[in-house]
Amino acid sequence: MSIVDIQTVEGPEKVRLAGGKRFTLKTGEILIGESWVDPAHRGKGLYPAMLKQMIGDKVAYVVTTPDNISAQRAFLKAGFGQVFSYRVLNILGWRIRL
Repeated sequence: MSIVDIQTVEGPEKVRLAGGKRFTLKTGEILIGESWVDPAHRGKGLYPAMLKQMIGDKVAYVVTTPDNISAQRAFLKAGFGQVFSYRVLNILGWRIRL
């Protein structure tokens, strides 16, 4: 079992996020998607360290929900900043980007 699991998409690739937000990854850019740290190893700085090692000098984007404060904190520690944000409202199966 992994202590840290990080899934990525490498450019060039067109990416569509929840709510319909679209952007294109250029060659050499990566999108970090689903990722987690084993609960027994959280709070030890492993995630930011793994992100820094994995990304190196590439341009990378991450996606998180507004309520995932621990992930946002880890991204900040790894040197990320906010590029854009949006909200998705789900009403009876319809996803509306605000």
